[in-house]
Amino acid sequence: MNIKKLLLIFTVLILAFFVKNIFYQYKNFSKAENSYKNGEFIQAIDYYERVILAYTPFSKIVNESVKNLKNICVNTDDSFIKLYCYETLKSSLFQIRSFYQPYRDDLNFAINQSAIIKAHNDANFTKEYLSLDKFNRTPNTFWSLLSILSFLGIIIFLYYLIQKNRINLISLGFILILTVIWLISLYMA
Repeated sequence: MNIKKLLLIFTVLILAFFVKNIFYQYKNFSKAENSYKNGEFIQAIDYYERVILAYTPFSKIVNESVKNLKNICVNTDDSFIKLYCYETLKSSLFQIRSFYQPYRDDLNFAINQSAIIKAHNDANFTKEYLSLDKFNRTPNTFWSLLSILSFLGIIIFLYYLIQKNRINLISLGFILILTVIWLISLYMA
């Protein structure tokens, strides 16, 4: 295979991924809207969460879902639904983080409101809960990128060796070094 064919296949796969996610977003957004109109808030929360988890950059549907989910959280009177809503918003926004955190303000709002509800306005417990909840659990960007690049290096190098049929001790040593870098970066990330 030449590079143009590989690039075409890669582009088609990426486009297929985005099309699948956008279709999934529209399908679940319409279900969420219907559930919300019927007063089925738990189902609406679940469908909005599915839309958020199918995140694609610059998606208006995800933006509307975050906004609508936040509105359900703020406007409901049932404390169980309110806590469930804030926890769902918080966890779904944590899950879509990659090299940047989209909807950072909404995430911080959900963290604070969730802590207040859990604490039942007990100031000491709220401070302790917030300190635990604001602990940075996100992976280190440098090590994450290094793990991806070293893994891609292993794949590309193996592909090259198989194509050229030049497997020798030096090339196996290089693959071993890349594998060690990959494993260390996975651990450190």
